[in-house]
Amino acid sequence: MSVWPSAASGQAVISSSRASQLLQLMRGKKLAVVGDLVADLYVMGETSRISREAPVLVLRYEGEEYRPGGAANAVMNGAALGGNVRAIGCVGADAAGAELIRMFRKVGADVTGVVVAAGRPTATKTRVLAGGRHTSRQQVIRIDRVETAALKPVAEQAVRRHLTAALKWADAVLISDYGLGLLSDAALRGLASTFRRRRLVSVVDSRRRLLAFRNMTMATPNEEEGEQAASALGAAGPAAKNGERLRQRLTARSLLLTRGGEGMSLFEKGRPAIHLAVHGTKDATDVTGAGDTVASCAALAMAAGASPSEAASLANVAAGIVVTKHGAATTNAGEILAALRG
Repeated sequence: MSVWPSAASGQAVISSSRASQLLQLMRGKKLAVVGDLVADLYVMGETSRISREAPVLVLRYEGEEYRPGGAANAVMNGAALGGNVRAIGCVGADAAGAELIRMFRKVGADVTGVVVAAGRPTATKTRVLAGGRHTSRQQVIRIDRVETAALKPVAEQAVRRHLTAALKWADAVLISDYGLGLLSDAALRGLASTFRRRRLVSVVDSRRRLLAFRNMTMATPNEEEGEQAASALGAAGPAAKNGERLRQRLTARSLLLTRGGEGMSLFEKGRPAIHLAVHGTKDATDVTGAGDTVASCAALAMAAGASPSEAASLANVAAGIVVTKHGAATTNAGEILAALRG
């Protein structure tokens, strides 16, 4: 695995033998995924003509399918990597929620922590894909149906009960926060206290509230999220420039900044920054859900005994695989080892 040359950079090279060992140890590790469960609904159609009613395409409906999004994709990634995964979150009493639960059960994930809340729809992102008869389908519009208000007290109390039980059960916890109201400020304070007291591997992937999390083993923001957090601290410039300051502010052991085509940067307490180049091609097919793959892989790897740099190296390879696939995708131990050896 290559790293960018830098006077301040170390190296994060993981051999295929060490990767194989860690991937074996990751199997069966208990991972609690806590977060905003999202259903991605893909509606496909063939372009037939321009509407007479408005300058819009008319599509001939071909089909539709649900795929896991948000924290649901993290659940699927953890299961694909061999983890014993328990999902903690909330869905509505609707078709999208039922489909997410079905998908979790299919891959062997524990759904006892999924609360079904009447009157609150499952967060759903509908993507309409259009194309000609002999062309690939392209996304033409996305329709989001999401509720960002806090959960009603009954649902929130149920989620917190399941979360408390999961923290006692798990080897690692992944918080996948998309800002959809699952975790209250009180819940975050409780988590920070738990992570301070216990040596539990904890990873956070937060869309908008990164600075609200404390005492994590690793935070995995992307560049945009990192820059927003740095700006809130009064720091200007690229997120990579402020990575160590962010890590210190979060009182996290490490911060893994994902940078798209520029790879990843790891900031670890007491060590120089490590910069990982993209593993594979920079020409990604689809980056949807790659952050979920990174967070899931890193959490399971550290639960299996990996150092943050080893976890980052494995996660970098995993991300390089899933971005070559369409939609929110997963990878597995076999694909990761093949990519390393290749």
